[in-house]
Amino acid sequence: MDTPILVAVVGLAGALIGTLIGGVISYISTRSVRRMEWKQSLVLRDLQTREDLYADFLAEIGRLMLVSLAPPPSTVGLSLFSKLVALESKIWFHSDSLGTSARELAKVVLEEFQKKSESQPEKDAVNTKFATLRDKFISECKQDLKRVRENA
Repeated sequence: MDTPILVAVVGLAGALIGTLIGGVISYISTRSVRRMEWKQSLVLRDLQTREDLYADFLAEIGRLMLVSLAPPPSTVGLSLFSKLVALESKIWFHSDSLGTSARELAKVVLEEFQKKSESQPEKDAVNTKFATLRDKFISECKQDLKRVRENA
C-alpha cells in the first residue's frame, strides 16, 4: 500500500474513532444530566406536595378547633370531619411519626367536640394541649422536609 493512502486511511480511522468517542461521551454526560434533573424535579414536586399537605392539614385542624370553640350547634354532622380524615390519611403515607402526630391533633379536636356536647370544657387546658401538639407536628414536618431535601 502506498504511504499517502495509508496516511489517509489512518487519518480517517482516527477521525472516526475520535468522533465516536466524543459522541459516546456526549451521550453519557447528557443522559446523566437529564437523569439528575429528572430526580431533582421529582424531589421538588414531592417537597411541594408535602408542604401543601401539611399546610392544608394545619389549616383544617385550626378551622375545626375554632368551630369547636364557638357556641354549640344543634347537631354536628360527621361530614364536618371528612376533609380532616382525608388529610390525616394522606399524611400517614409520608411518615408514621407524622401520622401519629396528626392523629393526636385530630383527637384533641374530636374530644373538644365531644366535650362540647356533654358539658362546657376547660378551654385553657384544651388550648394548651392543642398548641403543644400543633407545635410538635410542625416540628416533625420541618424535620421530614429537611430529610427529603438532604436525600435529594
